[in-house]
Amino acid sequence: MPQVKLIRAYDHQKVRHNKGYKILVDRLWPRGVSKSELPYEWWLKELAPSNELRSWFDHQDERYPKFKREYLDEIEANSLSKPVLSFLKNIIKPE
Repeated sequence: MPQVKLIRAYDHQKVRHNKGYKILVDRLWPRGVSKSELPYEWWLKELAPSNELRSWFDHQDERYPKFKREYLDEIEANSLSKPVLSFLKNIIKPE
């Protein structure tokens, strides 16, 4: 079955050692990580959480359920979400 793995950009050693197509989904480059340390094929800023939502969330665990709902709504409303999903379906290979 095809797999999608989520790995934090700050775990760049883990990212480097995993096979597959790597997509960074964040509006900002990870602080303290050089571009040579983090291998990726696509930096998909456009589908990352909005700056307003990111700022509101502020890494407060109790806000995560609402953050998740709001972010999924942002993705659904984004005109790029369907073409990106179609692209991903084409590149994900069964293992």
